[in-house]
Amino acid sequence: DDDLFEVVTSPLCTEDNLCSSDVDSVLVQECEFGCAGGECLPDERLHDIALSNLKIRDIAGNLIEDGRLIQGERYRIYIDVENGGDFSEDVSFNGNILDGVVSMLNFSHVAVENLAPGEMKNNKYRTVDFEIDEGIYELVVEGIIDEDDDLSDNVVLMEIVVEFGGECRDDDECDDGDELTLDMCVENICEHDVIAC
Repeated sequence: DDDLFEVVTSPLCTEDNLCSSDVDSVLVQECEFGCAGGECLPDERLHDIALSNLKIRDIAGNLIEDGRLIQGERYRIYIDVENGGDFSEDVSFNGNILDGVVSMLNFSHVAVENLAPGEMKNNKYRTVDFEIDEGIYELVVEGIIDEDDDLSDNVVLMEIVVEFGGECRDDDECDDGDELTLDMCVENICEHDVIAC
């Protein structure tokens, strides 16, 4: 049996004044996972999910390999999630674009329910509008379950560079060299209106 027992010896005396002993095994503790060396074994089953393969694609599906994104554009942030544990898990996600420790943009992939042990979901993505200032940021996605015995593989991250996406920031950048046009920067696009004489 895989439970913890103690051997108990009790002295017995008969009516003829003969002594003997009675040996019984008494249950001390039920061991759900077996016993060894006089102790119950611990539950060695694990809760563990892992994220991997963080990548970014533009809306047309082109892979952004250098991490350079255009301000104001939409991108898809892809991840893979795998259940490396022994239990089915409900996995939620938290994504951030970080400037140091300050979150500039928050997003979340759709949760995965009942991810079976050994099961992997590939290419889960979330479309995100990059409406943030130009700069260098850290893209971070975290997988979350109620209990995880190995947090070292729950986060994927990469450095991204968000670049200006318009033609202009002010009117001076729109000078077309034609004195007969009024050059203006309107919502980051150069316009050249003909001047009426």
